Amino acid sequence: MTLSLTYEDTKRLARDGSTAERFAIASHSETQPEILYYLADDPDSQVRQCIAANVQTPNQADLLLARDDDTDVRCALASKIGRLFPQVPEADQDSLRHAVLDIVEVLASDQTSRVRAVISEALKDVAEVPHDLILQLANDEAQPVCLPVLEYSPVLTNNDLLSLVLSAPVQGALSAISRRATVDEQVADAIAESNNQDAITSLLANKSAQIREETLDKLIDEATGVVAWHDPLVQRPELPEGPAKKIASFVAQSLLEKLRARTDLAPKTLDAVEAAVASRLDDDNLDTPSTESENWTAPLSRQQKAARQRAIELHRTGALDNRSICRAMTQGDKHFILTALSLLSSIDEETVGNIFDQESSKGIVALCWKSRLDMDIAMQMQFTIGKITPSNVIRTKGTDKFPMTPEEMNWQIEFFENQAGKFPRTAVH
Repeated sequence: MTLSLTYEDTKRLARDGSTAERFAIASHSETQPEILYYLADDPDSQVRQCIAANVQTPNQADLLLARDDDTDVRCALASKIGRLFPQVPEADQDSLRHAVLDIVEVLASDQTSRVRAVISEALKDVAEVPHDLILQLANDEAQPVCLPVLEYSPVLTNNDLLSLVLSAPVQGALSAISRRATVDEQVADAIAESNNQDAITSLLANKSAQIREETLDKLIDEATGVVAWHDPLVQRPELPEGPAKKIASFVAQSLLEKLRARTDLAPKTLDAVEAAVASRLDDDNLDTPSTESENWTAPLSRQQKAARQRAIELHRTGALDNRSICRAMTQGDKHFILTALSLLSSIDEETVGNIFDQESSKGIVALCWKSRLDMDIAMQMQFTIGKITPSNVIRTKGTDKFPMTPEEMNWQIEFFENQAGKFPRTAVH
C-alpha cells in the first residue's frame, strides 16, 4: 500500500496524531527515515515496537531502540537485525558491520535473557558473525541463549568447543555440542570423558560425529548399565568388528536383530556379530538348569563355575564394581550376581540365594545396600535377577536414596540368615 499522505501531513501525524495513526505510520514501509527516527522516541511502546520491526528504520534509531526500556521493543529489534544480517549482499558486508554491529553487541549483552535468546537464534547459523560475539553467546548462562549457537554456529572452533566442554557449562550444553553437524575426535573424546549420559547419548546418535575406536570401546564397556546408549550404539555407522561383537553380547533381543540386519557392515564384522549371538545362545542353554540339577547343592555346570570364578577374581583385584554388576544383570548372569553379592556383602551364598528364591523385593534392596551398591542398581536387580513383578518393585521417590531405613534393611538380612536351610533350595528362575 502506498502512503497517500504528504510529507508535512505525515510529520504532523507523527507529532500530534492518535496512537492508531502513529502506529500506521510506524508500520509503513514507505515512511521517510527521519519520521521513523522521530517515532523511535514515541511514548507508546506499541509504536516503538513497530519502528523496531520496520526494515526502513535508520541505524541511528535502531541504536536508540536497542536500549529501550520495553523488552518487547528490544526483542522486535533483535529479530529484525538477525534476519537482515545474513541477507546483506557480500559487497555491502563491511558497511553493514560498521552500521549494525554496535546494535548487535548491545542486544547480545541485554540484561533480559529473552532478548539475548532472540539474537542468538537469529545468528546461530550465520558464518559472518564476529567470533568474540558468538563466543559470548556460547558462554551465556541462560539455556535459550547458549544452546542455539552451541549446536549450530559455524563460527565456533574445535578449541572453543573443547574449552566449553571442559568448563562444565549449563545443563544441556554438552548435548547441544554433541548434536553438531561436525564433531571431531578431540571434542568427542572430551564429551565421552564428561560422564554426562545425556550428552553421550546424543553423541552416539550423531552419525556424523567422529568417535575413535578406542573411545567407542570405552563407552561400550560402560553401556551395559546405560540402556539409553544401546540403540544408538547398534546404529553407529562404520561399526568396527570388535565393538560390534561387544555390543552383540549385551543388547536386548530386538536391538540384536536390528544389528544383525544391517547391510552396511563389513563381512568380518557381521561374522563377529553372529559369533557373539551364537555364544549368547550357548550361555543361555548352559545357564538353564535341568530337572536333574534344580538344587543349589547339585554340581555346577562349566559355565556356572566360570561365572562364579569371574566374580571371585574381580573381587580379588578390586574390580567388582557397579559396572561389572550392571553388565552381569544385563546378560542375566545369575551365578555371577549371587557370588558377587555374597562377596560384597560378606553374606553366605546360600542366604543370598534364599533372598532371590523367595522373590523378596525388600530382601534384594537390603542385599544391594549391604553390598554398597546404589539404589538404581537395587531397582534393576529386582526387575532382572529377582524377577519381581513391576507392581511389587521397591522404587526410589525422586532421589537416589534407599527408601528403607538401615534398621529395616539389617532386619531383612538377619531374617534370611536365620532361615538358612528352612526353605527348599531351588535355582534362581
